[in-house]
Amino acid sequence: ETALGLWFYVWLTGASVAALRAAIMMSLKFVAQMVGREEDFLTSLSLTALLLLIIRPLALFEAGFQLSFAALLGLHYGKLGIMMHPKIPYWLRTLLAPALGAHATVSPLSLWHFYQTPVWGFLLNLYVVPAMGTVLTAGLAATLLGVLHPACGRGPALLVQLLLWTFEVGSRWILAMPAAVLRGKPLLSQMIAVYALLFLPYWYYARPLTSRARTWRFSAVSFVLSAFVFLRPSGWQVTFLDVGQGDCAVIESGDTVWMIDAGLEYQNVIKPYLLYRGIHTIDAIIVSHPDSDHMEGFQELAADPAFEIRALIETDAAIHETAERQKLENQVLAQGGIVRKVHCGYQVQQGAVSLAVLSPSAKAVYEDENDASLVVRVEIDGFSFLFTGDASSQVERTREWPASDVLKAAHHGSRFSTDTQFLSQVNPELTILSCGRQNRYGHPHEEVLERLTQGGYAYRVTAQSGALQIRRKGYALAVRAWYNTLIER
Repeated sequence: ETALGLWFYVWLTGASVAALRAAIMMSLKFVAQMVGREEDFLTSLSLTALLLLIIRPLALFEAGFQLSFAALLGLHYGKLGIMMHPKIPYWLRTLLAPALGAHATVSPLSLWHFYQTPVWGFLLNLYVVPAMGTVLTAGLAATLLGVLHPACGRGPALLVQLLLWTFEVGSRWILAMPAAVLRGKPLLSQMIAVYALLFLPYWYYARPLTSRARTWRFSAVSFVLSAFVFLRPSGWQVTFLDVGQGDCAVIESGDTVWMIDAGLEYQNVIKPYLLYRGIHTIDAIIVSHPDSDHMEGFQELAADPAFEIRALIETDAAIHETAERQKLENQVLAQGGIVRKVHCGYQVQQGAVSLAVLSPSAKAVYEDENDASLVVRVEIDGFSFLFTGDASSQVERTREWPASDVLKAAHHGSRFSTDTQFLSQVNPELTILSCGRQNRYGHPHEEVLERLTQGGYAYRVTAQSGALQIRRKGYALAVRAWYNTLIER
């Protein structure tokens, strides 16, 4: 009857992976009791995983499946390292071991799937794990008693509500602690190294190291695995995010992070990417144009306590002085950042990244917001990127433009920009056209694509390829989208 009730609950909750796992393991325990056999945890867990994968083979790649089984392995086996440590009092080992074990096995997977994990989350588990039994018991009591009369179930329901409230408050405290969140998706080699390190205590305690040679081998393996865990790829990259009908480029070089424009899709695209890259601080945000398709994402970014903006760079053209831009300035200033209003001739360098403003002119008066766009040229390690905002052909004809390796085409590929003369001056190896799929403006316009094709200029459109990531590969630019291509210099 208990097993049937459990499976009925699984059906009511939509048969999630975690619920199925719990139901199968509980059913196996009932079967073991019925036949008079002692349950073996590892056998039960392995059989449960096999049955789940028979029912839902693709569950192997789901975060819920991996986290559920990793947590159980951590609770049961991951505690070995601390439980065998004689210098820690036994009562403290008993308290810490399950929480630390589960935290150690789950955290790498949280980084892999969600790009962040709480560093001090195990402290909350010291309370949550034992209290969860009370939550489940009181919740079941509230359900059964509520069937008799709502007033009967009110007491247990209030207890559940109180405990869940303490869980929420505890989570806020944990997130308020110093260095509370670890961010960034690890490399596959780092994942393998982390779980290999977690396995080392079994190797050590299964066959205690008595000889000096075996001790040195153990230390060498630990050192090599630790080196892989903290391995951080060097070099730089410029990523043009697919934010639909808008612009957004993230420039990363060492510890330097700059962003040029941030259109729509902050929650769905921009923030996940920053978490994925493990970014906490943006050294400079550059706004080429005050319209929402260039700036709205920055407003959300500046209001997000998860990130810090150190500087805002924007044009000093009077026509760009809007209420929305003033709001962004106030947001940056409120968090201790600085605001720089610049024009042609302004230059700044940080680390290996330098920026030069090419437009607008200090004395020019603009009647069109697009023509007052901030046009900047960024140089990294001998490679150059030209960002043109929404500038029109009229601006493109006002001066000689420096040759650049990568051009971000103006105004999302509008026919009124990126003319033949401009292209011949810039002579880009790659042109990026950032626009939305089936947008109502028809960007990129056929005329622009024809100019690029006839001139022999390679180009990529975010609406077709998604995000585009550019790195150095030898003496060439490596461009990564849904596939890899190499542009020879």
